[in-house]
Amino acid sequence: MQARRPATSHGEQQSCRPGEARPLRAGVLACTADVVLKANNKVAGQEASNPATADGNVAGQEAKQPAMVDNKVAGQEAKQPANIFMLTLKEIEKDNNVFFLTIKSIDGLPILLNKKYYQIILNSLEFCQGNKGWKIYAYTILINHLHLVLSILKEFSLSETVSNFKSYTANKILNQLRLDKQSNILDSLHKAANRTKDRKSKLWRRDCYPKAIISEKFLLQKVKYIDLNAKKHRLINDIEKYPYTSYHNHYCHHKVVLAIEEVGKLL
Repeated sequence: MQARRPATSHGEQQSCRPGEARPLRAGVLACTADVVLKANNKVAGQEASNPATADGNVAGQEAKQPAMVDNKVAGQEAKQPANIFMLTLKEIEKDNNVFFLTIKSIDGLPILLNKKYYQIILNSLEFCQGNKGWKIYAYTILINHLHLVLSILKEFSLSETVSNFKSYTANKILNQLRLDKQSNILDSLHKAANRTKDRKSKLWRRDCYPKAIISEKFLLQKVKYIDLNAKKHRLINDIEKYPYTSYHNHYCHHKVVLAIEEVGKLL
């Protein structure tokens, strides 16, 4: 069992040099790389295609999401089919151990404007790891959302700890936006919340679109999806130059911005 590598500030981020990259886990994960790549755009065998555009949407416009995610057009919410992937956090945590979560800003508005904002998320994730029973296996943090693969210790509640995470980070980010005099973003958040089902929220969308990790294939697919998410959204061409992703934990030897668990522990 390998210990988690220490996190460091992203200012110390180094790129993987040729010969340094390593597989997620020798043997099992290495030999499934092709399967992961082919499955990268499928959820439980069938996922809708996503446009290759950034999630940093302008004027409240949201990029299209997979079919199980509720898209909004001009404030209208599309009805979605009921299935296991539409369960609430309270429902999904009853019978499952590992989860894929998406935490996204209201209307997909850009809220993480610079290093200070990303550090709020990183600090909060570290707190949840040390105090809320979170075991994180993959992560990515983008300008308006983050993805996680995680499990939680039995004595903790997934729904309660996620709610606490969203509440705390919302307050910290909103305070920072006020300090930075980002009145346009604050006004857009307020208007977007009032016209959607997120009206009780101040920053994050209510839904986290929780999905139970029910197979090794699905796990590896979601880890790959998260690791390369910034590149998928065309935020960067070279994923090794984007610090806020578990790609560096899984494939590189250098220090990372967030220490996480080894994916091999789940296999």
